[in-house]
Amino acid sequence: MLVMRKKKKEPPIGASELAALAEQERAVAEQIAKMEEMISSAPDRIRREYEESRSLMPPPDDWEDRQRAKRFNAHLSKGEIRNEHRYQARSTFLFVLLVIAIFSVAGWILSFIKTLA
Repeated sequence: MLVMRKKKKEPPIGASELAALAEQERAVAEQIAKMEEMISSAPDRIRREYEESRSLMPPPDDWEDRQRAKRFNAHLSKGEIRNEHRYQARSTFLFVLLVIAIFSVAGWILSFIKTLA
């Protein structure tokens, strides 16, 4: 035996529920419009970003060296910087003396070899 059940009738939609559904539909329509606008403007935006990246100059090659020197100078006092310059000048002078001594010894060896021959 089949028992027949009565279908439950849904209550009629009230005005407040109808207003809430209309508000949701309006919000969804706004989101769809925003996304469609974003999609339609994407090629222009991508082209603009590409042109901007092509027109920007890359940073100079010595940028890292300048930043390192700036950090170095920021941590030292004027007296310490003066001492550093003095030390570099003395090192350069010693290097030049070393090169002169090497050439002098090489010249002396060549002249000694010429006197033997």
